[in-house]
Amino acid sequence: MSANTSHLPTNITAKDRAKQFPNVLHESGGKLFCTVCNIVVEHKRKSSLDRHFSTAKHARRMSVQEPTRQVTITEAVARKSIASSERNKVNNKTS
Repeated sequence: MSANTSHLPTNITAKDRAKQFPNVLHESGGKLFCTVCNIVVEHKRKSSLDRHFSTAKHARRMSVQEPTRQVTITEAVARKSIASSERNKVNNKTS
């Protein structure tokens, strides 16, 4: 066995983990975010998620806060570009 062999699963993606915990986690730009805490969490090991979910900070935020979704800069720029192009199409049609 080579020294570079990793014990991390190679077939699990951030999107897959987000589907497992739909109201708690979301994926943006290939990164997994805790919706409640607004932080990036490691998605390859479920034990990392379990450890985060068991923290006092996460539990406190789950009981108090309305979740907001954080996105990566790349995704935010892409959304803005799409919205701008759609707005330009509408403006050109009315002119």
